Amino acid sequence: MAARTVGSPTVLVVPPPTIWTQAQSGIAALNSGAGYTALMAGDLGQIIRLGRQALGLDQAELGRLSNASQTVVSRAERGMNTDSVVLANLCKALGLLTNQPGEHDPAYSEDMRRRDLLRNVAAAVAAGMLPSQISEPAHAGRIGISEIEDCWAALRRLQAMEDRQGGGTVYQLTAGIAEHLQQTVGRASYDSSTGNKLREVTAIAAVRAGWQAFDSSRRDSARRWWLEARSLADLGGGADEARVMALAAMAVPAREAGRGHEAIGLARAARQAAGQTAHPKLVSLLAAREAIGHAKVGDTAASVHCMSEARRLLDQGADGNAPAWLSFWGEGDLAVHEMHCAKATSNFAAAERAARDAAQASSPHRGLRNHSIYSAYLGNVLALRGQFDESISITEYVLTAGALAGSQRVASEVRKTATVLAKTDYRPARELVAQVERLVSAA
Repeated sequence: MAARTVGSPTVLVVPPPTIWTQAQSGIAALNSGAGYTALMAGDLGQIIRLGRQALGLDQAELGRLSNASQTVVSRAERGMNTDSVVLANLCKALGLLTNQPGEHDPAYSEDMRRRDLLRNVAAAVAAGMLPSQISEPAHAGRIGISEIEDCWAALRRLQAMEDRQGGGTVYQLTAGIAEHLQQTVGRASYDSSTGNKLREVTAIAAVRAGWQAFDSSRRDSARRWWLEARSLADLGGGADEARVMALAAMAVPAREAGRGHEAIGLARAARQAAGQTAHPKLVSLLAAREAIGHAKVGDTAASVHCMSEARRLLDQGADGNAPAWLSFWGEGDLAVHEMHCAKATSNFAAAERAARDAAQASSPHRGLRNHSIYSAYLGNVLALRGQFDESISITEYVLTAGALAGSQRVASEVRKTATVLAKTDYRPARELVAQVERLVSAA
């Protein structure tokens, strides 16, 4: 094995393993619940351990493949060796990445190298979830329906994990899939019908990457992904629904930033893009998004009108024929929009009623992340209303429910509640504030 010096560290050039193929490499081990958890936590030691075990190697054998001792491997797996060069060499030997960005740049810090290492391992795992015609440029054969179905299956797996633990758990994986699909749209061979389906899955992957970026406080990345989805719709058929989804999604950060007129414009643009034949459930969602925009700019009458339209159309749209992506839109989400409208107009009694409705309509078994967000909303409204004991109880539940680390939206709402409680002299409130400072910063 050759070595070269880059600045001060020595970077080992590990040849690709010849005793296994990529399909048999450590990547397969990370396409699992344990692997996703390790990626989410940024636990490179566990990632290396899972990859090694998947290949049936002991620590000494992995050490020989990466020109390291068994002790070095053991310390790396236990998180005791954080040298990015050592960790990168171990990951390369396991087939988890081919190159680490920044490894040739002496200006890179150790933290930057480890962060890039994790990002590239996630990209390799994302590629491992896709058919070779899409994940590997060398296999750029003709794309068919079966390859596209494999991509949908990968997105469904990640969606299920996002629903349980939040967008932060799977963002890098979904972003990796979306990037591979974008490249495939431009370079692959396919017929017209397949092209429409390829643009559709690519645009939906971009929309989901945007939501996951938003859920993990990557606001600029979220906007970029939603704009990518809109651009794909301009390339040809197949992505028209994704255009509507992206416009509707972009209204949410606009409302959270207090840009009410922008939220109104985006909701209306989405309705125009959906056309006259849009399903009532979709128009209900867009009316609710517009209602919050009106509330943000102080137009209570327009907000009430739009919210009434949203409720009426939701009842009309209960026929089961709505687009599949609207499965989330129901009584709980409508109540959340009512809560946001009420808070924007300082009607905290109405906000409390709506927040209770939202929390009661959701379930941790159907979607822990959303249930945690809705519960956090209720905890915040109760704190604003001076109902400290119930606010504390609900917020303590959110802290331990399991979605905190994966969703910065949950963490943000908990922080808002702690800010309100910190202004009181109530001892249990102060104790909760200390708990939030400890757990949320760790998340």
